[in-house]
Amino acid sequence: DYGTVKGLSLSLNTRRLNNYQVSANYTVQFAGGTGSNSSRQYTIAWLGGNFPTFISPMEYDQRHTGNVTLDYRTGDKRGIFSNLGANVLFQFGSGLRYTPSEPRSEIFGGTLSYKPIAALNSGNMPWTFRLDMKLDKSFKLGQTSLNVFLWIENVLDRQNTLTVYNSTGRAY
Repeated sequence: DYGTVKGLSLSLNTRRLNNYQVSANYTVQFAGGTGSNSSRQYTIAWLGGNFPTFISPMEYDQRHTGNVTLDYRTGDKRGIFSNLGANVLFQFGSGLRYTPSEPRSEIFGGTLSYKPIAALNSGNMPWTFRLDMKLDKSFKLGQTSLNVFLWIENVLDRQNTLTVYNSTGRAY
C-alpha cells in the first residue's frame, strides 16, 4: 500500500489586547493513496478482487480542520470581578471519507460485504463542529491562591456524525 498526505496549515496567535487574546489555526490537507491501512491489500486479495493501481482519497482524508480560541481575563481589579476569566474553544472539521455502496446480505443473495456503487472513498460525511467553554475565578487565601472553574464541553449539545452507513451516507 502507498499513501501520502499533503497540506497547508495557518495559525494566528495574538497578544493580550484589552483583556482579550485570540488563537486560531486552520489546516487544509489531501490524503491519498492505494489503501487506508496496512491490511487493505490483504483484504482485497482474500476476497479475490483487483488491487488498486490508482490514487484515491484515504478513509482518514479530512480536507478542512480548524480551531478558534477566545480568552478573556479581567486581571487584578478590585471587587467581585477581579481575577475572573472566560475561555471559548470552537473546533470544526469537514467530514471524513466513505465509499458509497449497495447493501448486500446472505438473505438477498451475495455476501455480507458491500458492493461499491461509486469511486473508492468518494463520499463525504457531514461537517463536525464543537463549542467548549471554561469560566474560572481565582481567590487569594493568605499566601495560597485558589482557582475555581466551570468547564462545559459541547455547549451547543451538537451531535456530530462520526460514522455513516455506506449504503445511505447517513448515521441512522
